[in-house]
Amino acid sequence: MKHLRSEILPSSLPPIGINREQAAALVGISVTLYDKAVEAGTMPRPRVIGGRQVYDVEELIKAFRALPHKGGDAQPLDGIKAGDCLWRYGLRSGPDPGRMNRA
Repeated sequence: MKHLRSEILPSSLPPIGINREQAAALVGISVTLYDKAVEAGTMPRPRVIGGRQVYDVEELIKAFRALPHKGGDAQPLDGIKAGDCLWRYGLRSGPDPGRMNRA
């Protein structure tokens, strides 16, 4: 009998990697909007395992928590520098892009 992946792990051990549709659902948006957020840099790109794209749940949570609250600053999808929030949470390396442009 073949088991579903969700049946293999106990509920006390959630997966650390999920597919694209699950990643979009995790943050509560459509796959189309999720793809746009990845391109804008507000959501992380997938990791690759044997040719499959797998999204790191921890990175997704960090990126989601880096988004501004309603009434706060504009989101990168609205034209703000895309990499700033990901850099602050360790999801991008290199110099802080927000500090490079400040005088």
